[in-house]
Amino acid sequence: MGRQVVRDDVDGSAVGAGSRAGTRAPRVRSSTRWPALCASSAARALWTDWLLLAPEARNVLWWMFTDPAARMVFVEWEQEASALLARFRSAAARHPGDHGFEELTARLKAASPEIRAWWPRHDIAPLGSGIKRLRHPLLGEQELRHVVLLTADDVEQKLVAFRAADADQARIAELVAAG
Repeated sequence: MGRQVVRDDVDGSAVGAGSRAGTRAPRVRSSTRWPALCASSAARALWTDWLLLAPEARNVLWWMFTDPAARMVFVEWEQEASALLARFRSAAARHPGDHGFEELTARLKAASPEIRAWWPRHDIAPLGSGIKRLRHPLLGEQELRHVVLLTADDVEQKLVAFRAADADQARIAELVAAG
């Protein structure tokens, strides 16, 4: 899977520089095969703390399909997981023969019955903005709008920036501040 480093909040890169909205704004940056490269404190509080995961588990796809916590976090887990897999297949199609995609796909198939069941459907989907519904043990259900940003310098890197309703955004900020 290659070297993966998860950084706390924004790391000063060109992708991160445009997202300095503070730790209350959930953001996750990843690249070609969805390794979690950078995550805001808010994102780590709402999804998972990528910094605490083993390096080989710091991957959005791996977490979604192998960590039971993902099923608790996403209100519509099956829909979100299926769409993520379709976006992964689209990315893999742009990189034929890439051993990293082949290795991750094999690991996912071995670990996840859903991957084994859904892979033969050959679904593909583009990256896109939308709404995600999350469940948090202290905050309850949260609806977050998100936008996917790509950089001109490296279109394989994506920053997904999320925004909750103002009242929920304040509650997320309080959660992060409470640490």
